[in-house]
Amino acid sequence: PSIIFIPGPTKHQIIADESNQAELVCVDIDFHSGSGTALANALPKFLCLDIIHNEPLGMTARWLFDEAFTDNAGKQMMIKKLGDIFLIQVLRHVIKEGLVKQGMLAGMSHPRLALLMMELHQRPDEAWSIESMAEKALMSRAKFATLFKDTIGQAPNDYLTDLRIAIAQGLLKQHKQVNFVAHKVGYEHGSALARVFRKKIGLSPKEWLAQIKK
Repeated sequence: PSIIFIPGPTKHQIIADESNQAELVCVDIDFHSGSGTALANALPKFLCLDIIHNEPLGMTARWLFDEAFTDNAGKQMMIKKLGDIFLIQVLRHVIKEGLVKQGMLAGMSHPRLALLMMELHQRPDEAWSIESMAEKALMSRAKFATLFKDTIGQAPNDYLTDLRIAIAQGLLKQHKQVNFVAHKVGYEHGSALARVFRKKIGLSPKEWLAQIKK
């Protein structure tokens, strides 16, 4: 048995050997927006993992299969929680095996950048600068900027802006007001967020919301 994990919207087709019956269980993991978007983008486009039943990932997969083929009370809640655990275990596997060379996961697992990455995601509303980020990483400004770009694949300010916009998108989908969202992601006014939003997305927050509702 195997796990086929496809984090992004990738066209694919799964064909079983006609001489053998195959049971297929599909689990949809919703990354939502915010850091989830960066997470999905950081993962390999395709993973195929052999299930070893006595290892944590295999045990979780087996439990997911069992829940999928039963009608026990709380089935959907169990599948949801197991899906969360499964995703964490996949992330651990990806990091342990060195399958990600650049991106958010590479930063999260880097000894110099891990703490900073966590704080950027937890406190996007802080007035971050290159200097304050470098200080958090205990590095000079120049060395930090180079290491960050080499590890993440983006300059620090570009990554922070993309993160803020992604988090803003998640909040806007929850029907939060633009001014409220702006403060949550580090902008003083809704107009400031709207300017950055339009530069990155090509639409104002209201236009973007209207588009995704179509």
